[in-house]
Amino acid sequence: MTHLRKYIHLSLFSLLFTATQLFSQQINLDEKAQNLDKTGKTLLIYLHKTGCPYCERLEEFTFDDGDVEQYIANNYDFESFNVSIAKDRVVYNGKSMTNKEFSNTFGYGFYPVVIFMDSKKHIIYTSLGYVEDRIFLATLKYVTTQAYKKMSFDEYKKHIHFKDEEE
Repeated sequence: MTHLRKYIHLSLFSLLFTATQLFSQQINLDEKAQNLDKTGKTLLIYLHKTGCPYCERLEEFTFDDGDVEQYIANNYDFESFNVSIAKDRVVYNGKSMTNKEFSNTFGYGFYPVVIFMDSKKHIIYTSLGYVEDRIFLATLKYVTTQAYKKMSFDEYKKHIHFKDEEE
C-alpha cells in the first residue's frame, strides 16, 4: 500500500471511530458496581423509552426537582438507558448487550423503571412507573439509609411520618 493510501485508510478509520464514539455509548455496569464500595454510593439505573409520557413526566417533574437532583448527585451513581436506542451498549455480568436486551434481563415490559443496585449487582429496590418528586425523594432516602433491609417502603413512610397527600 502506498503512503497516501495508508494515510487515507487511517484517516477514515479515525473518523469512523470518532463518529461511533459521538453517537453511541457503552456503559460498563460491572466496572461501575466494583467502584461503588470506594465511593459509598449506590447505582441508580433509569430505564426509559422514547415517546413514553410517564418517562417524560418523571424526567420533567421528578428528576428536575432540585432536591431530588442534589440527593442523587450526592448519593448515587446515576445511569440512564433509553431502551429505544439500539446502538447503545451495556456491559453487565461480563456480557455486552443493547439497552433493550439489558432491560429484558429484568423482565420489565413497561417504563419508566428505576433500579437500585449494590456493589455486588444485586437489585436492592425497584421503583416502577411515574413517581412524583416528594415520593421519589423518600424512595431515595429509603435506599440510602438501607431501611429496605428492615422494613417495607410503606412501613418506612409511616416511620418517617410521610404523608401521601401534601397538606
